[in-house]
Amino acid sequence: MLARTLSAGFDMDKLLQTISKRLPDAGDFLQAVLNSYSQIFFSTHRAFALMILLVTFFDFYTGLFGLLSVLTAAIAGKILGFNRLVLKNGLLGFNSLLVGLGLGAYYAPSVYLLVIIILGALFAMLISVSLQGVIGKYGLPFLSVPFIIALWAFMLATQSFHALEINERGIYIFNELYAVGGKPLVAAYEFLKNLEMPAALQAYFISLSAILFQQNILTGFIVSLGLLFFSRIAFSLSLLGFFLAYGFYTLIGADIPSYDYAFFGFNYILSSIALGGFFLIPSRNAYLWMILLIPFVAVLAISMNMIFLQFRLPIYSLPFNMVVLLFLYALKFRESYSYSLSEVYFQHNEPEKTFTFF
Repeated sequence: MLARTLSAGFDMDKLLQTISKRLPDAGDFLQAVLNSYSQIFFSTHRAFALMILLVTFFDFYTGLFGLLSVLTAAIAGKILGFNRLVLKNGLLGFNSLLVGLGLGAYYAPSVYLLVIIILGALFAMLISVSLQGVIGKYGLPFLSVPFIIALWAFMLATQSFHALEINERGIYIFNELYAVGGKPLVAAYEFLKNLEMPAALQAYFISLSAILFQQNILTGFIVSLGLLFFSRIAFSLSLLGFFLAYGFYTLIGADIPSYDYAFFGFNYILSSIALGGFFLIPSRNAYLWMILLIPFVAVLAISMNMIFLQFRLPIYSLPFNMVVLLFLYALKFRESYSYSLSEVYFQHNEPEKTFTFF
């Protein structure tokens, strides 16, 4: 596995500890950048973060602009003097990363886009800090709300920026993969593409890749391996949440195009991981409530897509954010503590560790 190869090739934690001892600021900065990638999946696992970073470069310019966004957020956060631990954990960087990936995937590379992406990264980081103060006092996370607000704002504004051109790189996927990984990467892509697998499984892999603004099975397959390597609980939850939603769509006879499945699909993946093993202690009741809430995510995805299409805006992760925040906030009003449905008060960024310490 790629994750095990990366982990075996060198000890990332040991390297970061060495850098942190000799150059404390450099070590913190490097961790802030890496953790911004893994925080997309509620993780601070170094090898997993490196895997995600590498696959974002399957579309070179998208990966480059994503990295630029993370660097912008990390540097600005350091200059402004924000909380060192929050910065180091990547909590103020992952929304900026998503904005950079989104704008980088949508527009053709140019100097103008470079300026827009730096501004977008700063905007997302400032929204993150502000929301941390506004809803953080209620014990609620800001999730990817800053990414949605920032990307929507810039996508609406850039419709009037005639200097920006729409990206057409996606139609040359073989050229892009060859430029990054040569014939082996192209061969891996072709193998997975031509492999006979159920349509639902293909949709699962493409949905994972859509989180990183890509649309190919190879990216999703690698990310799924990273999830499995990082946490078996998170991996199993991603499968459970996605296939529950897929089954719900089939049951109600929803006519969803394959393109929309990808951008709807990651909402279920992220929702199931968040509710089944990250913000709640993994348990039978946590899984039960996750199963009950997935249809809500599905209904919101369909209804909100109808609304935001009028503004030519994708819904991205809005249904995931709404359902997770709504449920976590509702739990604050319980009159007695529930051992069987317990919130996580000290985050270990790995479901297995959280469960063990609990």
